[in-house]
Amino acid sequence: TDRLFWWEQLSSLLRATKQRRLQLKAAAPALASALQSPGVLKIDETSSRVRAHKILVRGLLRCSQQDIHNHLTAFSEELKVKLPTEGRDSPLMDWRELKDLSHQGFEIGGHTATHYNLGKASSEDLDREVVRSVAKIEGNLGERVSTFAYPYGSAEHQSEAAQSAISKAG
Repeated sequence: TDRLFWWEQLSSLLRATKQRRLQLKAAAPALASALQSPGVLKIDETSSRVRAHKILVRGLLRCSQQDIHNHLTAFSEELKVKLPTEGRDSPLMDWRELKDLSHQGFEIGGHTATHYNLGKASSEDLDREVVRSVAKIEGNLGERVSTFAYPYGSAEHQSEAAQSAISKAG
């Protein structure tokens, strides 16, 4: 896919803007409060953009996918830059490359369809992100998927419902 992950979208916004500050309190007051941020992030040079990206990612990792999208949309408006959805710098692996790795003895496991925060996922999201994504991997590779890695990895990104969906996926 050429689709950007949300953290890549955020990076693109910060690089593309001509604004020197992100008014975080205006664009995303709940996020600013959760981050205990002063409300304004400097983004006037590379080092401050990197710092702002780290701060924002830390906060966005706690959000649902819908909230992440809403925050990115608000940042896009605040920074006066169109929110990119496609155009990654480096392509992701395709099915042929994954098959080649599998034939070389590498195990290909599940990881969700879109790098979803499973700790905040609904049952419908879990079905799409876990069950159907594992089925797609199995269908394309012609072999059973027996491992799964949670996106983001920490306990707050896991849930009993997610564990159940992973078990359902095999």
